[in-house]
Amino acid sequence: MLPQPRHVLVPACVALAPGLALVALGLAMLWPVSAHEPVPHGAHLGCAAMTLAQGALPLVALFVSKRGSDPVHPAITGAALGMTAGAWTAMMAYLRCPHAAALHCIVAHVVPTLVLTALGAIPGRALLKIR
Repeated sequence: MLPQPRHVLVPACVALAPGLALVALGLAMLWPVSAHEPVPHGAHLGCAAMTLAQGALPLVALFVSKRGSDPVHPAITGAALGMTAGAWTAMMAYLRCPHAAALHCIVAHVVPTLVLTALGAIPGRALLKIR
């Protein structure tokens, strides 16, 4: 079975991170009291590092399952896999995080999804290509 076409994967990668940010902003509007509490600066870095570390394992698992399966656009498929792993991880990290501020969610949980997207695109070209 051939992979998804480019016109499906690229918009999915581009739209998912802003969608996650909109979820954080929407939740901050629903519960404004907890969304305005001060967040220590170290919490942003700690949560971002934990989100990246937790997203690495699903990304590796997705790469292992899809290795050598994309003859058309392996880098875009790798980016889509990175965004998928990042979105799963960002939502799980946001649910366990003690800080409900929207800025914290965007900086510490959504931005790492973009990093995981890039980390998926770079090796995706070599690992997902049919040899």
